[in-house]
Amino acid sequence: MAAVSTGWFERGLSAGKQGQDAEAHRCFNKAAELAPELKLKPQLHANIGRSLNSLQRWEEAIPHFETALRLDSSFTYALLHMGEAFNRLGYFLESIRCLERVQSLEPAVKGLDSVLKHLRNCQSQLELGTPTAPAQGLSSVEMGVARSAAASGLPGQ
Repeated sequence: MAAVSTGWFERGLSAGKQGQDAEAHRCFNKAAELAPELKLKPQLHANIGRSLNSLQRWEEAIPHFETALRLDSSFTYALLHMGEAFNRLGYFLESIRCLERVQSLEPAVKGLDSVLKHLRNCQSQLELGTPTAPAQGLSSVEMGVARSAAASGLPGQ
């Protein structure tokens, strides 16, 4: 059964790389269903969360990232994508905390300084009572740059 579930996990990774996010989500869930031991793997939960992020299901994604981080508290891939979900929901302070943790764990990651500066500005605007929409908080291009920069140093994607 492990080979079958691993196959589903690999199909999910492949589908995600091809932008087939609904298929990726389905494959990751199938892998978890066929092999409950995979539920102990932070990579599974992080990838389910990432596929939900890609489907703009931010609130559903966060518990998967939290589970991944309970299993491996230094899993920067989960932290990065959880930061993205919090940003999209307009929870800039939580997003900042996630990305600062990525930066502390992976100091060589480039591009996070400008992303964090932008998020801190959004948080300041919220504290002053100025409405800031999540889309203004961080463009997908900026998060993409941060994600791409971090990807080279992240295990278990």
